[in-house]
Amino acid sequence: MPRSPGAEPSSIPPWWTRSALTAPAIPVTARILAAADTCRAASEPRAYREALSPKRIAAELRAEVRAGRLDAAAVDAVLDTAGQPRGRRRCGPDGLTPRELEVLVLIARGASAREVARALGITPKTAGTHIERIYVKTGSSTRSIATLYAVQHGLLDTLAAD
Repeated sequence: MPRSPGAEPSSIPPWWTRSALTAPAIPVTARILAAADTCRAASEPRAYREALSPKRIAAELRAEVRAGRLDAAAVDAVLDTAGQPRGRRRCGPDGLTPRELEVLVLIARGASAREVARALGITPKTAGTHIERIYVKTGSSTRSIATLYAVQHGLLDTLAAD
């Protein structure tokens, strides 16, 4: 079937990517299957493109993580299994860095900026900067809203044992 220029399937998000499900509502096995299926599909030639190189597949999967369509841990597992190196830095939802995720979990559990600083071995000013960036990235204006964000994205469940 002929396609118009620039209408590659990946440029048009499918209907299921607009779903309101968040990561906690999707079983881990389903998240891994989605990442593995995306990897497999990218490695096979299509009528409109050649099979992607392993490096390009890894880049595409990471782009899907940044866009919120695939789970970062699932993509890491698939890339490890496929023998691909992981990205330099894993990102959380909305581009939160690993350190910002740590800070978010601590403030969601009720820690003050000073307590966050003590727990992570950073200065209170640095902790405050992390908190400000978390607010911007999550669209939060208070700790309560940031805590709700953490709960909705399953961040407290996955790190509860820490």
